[in-house]
Amino acid sequence: MMPFTMYYKRMNRESPNNNLLQEAKKLHQEGSLIEAESLYSQLIQQSPHQAEVWHLLSLVRFQRGDLETAISCLQKALVLQPQSALLLTTLGYFLYSAQKYQLALGHYQKALYLEPKRFESLEGMVQVLDALGEHEKVLDIYERMVTLIPRPNLQIRIATFLPPVFQSIEHLKKWRHRFQDNLTQLLVQSITFEESLEENIQQANFYLAYHGDNIRPLLEQLAQLYRSSLPETLPGVKSKPNGHERSKIGFISCNFYYHSVTECFKQLIALWPRNDFE
Repeated sequence: MMPFTMYYKRMNRESPNNNLLQEAKKLHQEGSLIEAESLYSQLIQQSPHQAEVWHLLSLVRFQRGDLETAISCLQKALVLQPQSALLLTTLGYFLYSAQKYQLALGHYQKALYLEPKRFESLEGMVQVLDALGEHEKVLDIYERMVTLIPRPNLQIRIATFLPPVFQSIEHLKKWRHRFQDNLTQLLVQSITFEESLEENIQQANFYLAYHGDNIRPLLEQLAQLYRSSLPETLPGVKSKPNGHERSKIGFISCNFYYHSVTECFKQLIALWPRNDFE
């Protein structure tokens, strides 16, 4: 989904010159959410019929974790500008965050009816349809997205998209074969990234590990796609320890000791030779 900073920049270009509004936006952009909210509230008290200010206030409330109020503020903005694809898209995202998927879907569809090429609305549709289990429709939306912006990261997202849950073993095999065939085709095309690698890796294919098969060959192929965006040597990274220096391994998890992965691998971790690793 499009970050709020991108919403903010777009609205900043479109807004009228209002000193108090510009000051509120400046505070908002700097992360001073309480101060920005106070100014937005003042503006609404002065003139409650400003759809843009209701929108910005909804963003602040969302960023502060008040989803219910954020939705309420945005609904007031939509009453003032019911044909705004931007407002419909924002509300779609809020409703998605509230796990009200059908309502979110309806707002994204309205936004796309008004602006069929609105990219962030299509991104939102992908999230909602994925949550609803409509995975074939997800692929259709991805195809529309890559037609609008033919970026390598979108091609990879389409090629490697997988449902989290399968209807049967045959269903799993169908999607897995699709994944493998698409990956091979992308490697033949020698895709390279124009943007940073961080912006392109948006899909970790976590669920491959649950397919009950050896996934290493697939992950190695996937790594080849990303390798072209990396320098030959990474700054500050040693290829091999010097002399008796041990390799350092770190584990990061919010629930490390009780996670099922730890239960599977804790004995292996305990047996690693401490002369070589720390």
